[in-house]
Amino acid sequence: MRKHRGMGLVLAALMLVAAEAAVSQGTTDTFVKGASDFLLDRANDNYIYIFQKKLESNPLLGKYLPATLRVVKAGDLRSLIMHKELWEDALKQDLVGDGDRLFTKVLDEWEGYTKRLCGAEGKSAEEACKEVQQQISNARTQSAMTTKPGNASAPSPASAEGERAVVMLRSPGTKDALSDLTRDISQIKPQVCKDLKIGKYTACMIEILSILEAVSHADYVVNCYFYGNMCSNANRDGLNANREEDDDFSNFRRYALFFAQLADAAETNDRSQVNALLKSVTIPPVSFGIKREPHSTRVLVTAYVGGGWSRQTASPHQQVWGIVAPVGVEISQARDSGNSLSLLLSPLDFGYPLTLKMKSTDATIKGSDVVVPAAYAFYGLKNYPLAIGVGYSRGRSIDNPDQRVGRVLILIAFDMPLFRLH
Repeated sequence: MRKHRGMGLVLAALMLVAAEAAVSQGTTDTFVKGASDFLLDRANDNYIYIFQKKLESNPLLGKYLPATLRVVKAGDLRSLIMHKELWEDALKQDLVGDGDRLFTKVLDEWEGYTKRLCGAEGKSAEEACKEVQQQISNARTQSAMTTKPGNASAPSPASAEGERAVVMLRSPGTKDALSDLTRDISQIKPQVCKDLKIGKYTACMIEILSILEAVSHADYVVNCYFYGNMCSNANRDGLNANREEDDDFSNFRRYALFFAQLADAAETNDRSQVNALLKSVTIPPVSFGIKREPHSTRVLVTAYVGGGWSRQTASPHQQVWGIVAPVGVEISQARDSGNSLSLLLSPLDFGYPLTLKMKSTDATIKGSDVVVPAAYAFYGLKNYPLAIGVGYSRGRSIDNPDQRVGRVLILIAFDMPLFRLH
């Protein structure tokens, strides 16, 4: 319940706008503004709480950044965040340890994944496998690592059993995956993780995340088909590869980069810099781009503002062109093409107040003017905050404002997510 408290408060604020208070216009305006400020402050507190809970429950933080996770669990994040030296010390322990701990670990995973993949493919990919192995060897040499040869490829009995389970029918994506791995590892800069100090943590973390992303993408290419709609998960390598489409992996990349930036800010006295970092990772993204991310299904509070054509369903079937601005809860599924399909359930529509504003008309707006129950389906366009939609609404009749009528609508609108619920 607490997880969605902040979002519930925002929805409550929206409903306050729609409610028609039996008081004067000036009193209503003051009340709504004061209540909105209070609700937003409370919502921000809840974002911090939700963020800390998400950090504590992310399995990849425990796997790759255990010292940092211990600090996260030590107390209230709002107070811990100001002890910047804690984060710098913890991240340095995670990254360095007794040597180049984390860089060695992710390279070991890369090598382990490559050997499993090549073992399943056989001689048909022998040359590509040799090239990837050579790139891994070069990366170890450049970073002056002391990992003993064979450590990454000498599995324990448990991992050996896992390796046998991964051997599968040849995948048409294997050669593409090996080619991508060769290309990606040739771009890695291991030297940036040597002699770590404040100012270098972010650069090092970017290189580490690049390795993890390359392996997870290769695993996705090998095991997922039909534009990502079907994956042979039973054959996937859970030991060395994270699943590219999982939210845990996506969130881990954001969190890891945040902690690296926080460590780099350890010597700053500018509180606003730390505050900006915290906001960037705790306040949900509000860009239309989160609805176009591959493999993602999102639940959001979204607003659309655009123009459309509507036709009254009952006689006399009036047709109207005008401004449409629905606000409501939406579920959105990204397509492999980069577009998105969304279903919006909207209790409110601010098209009428916007129309008055565009016409510079000074008229009293009642709560009932914006309460327009509706349902829409939207097709979001790749790379643009635009969507084409079709829907049905129950709004005021043009001839009789006290009567509500059904309308079918077709519109093109700006796609503006306000808050992410899931």
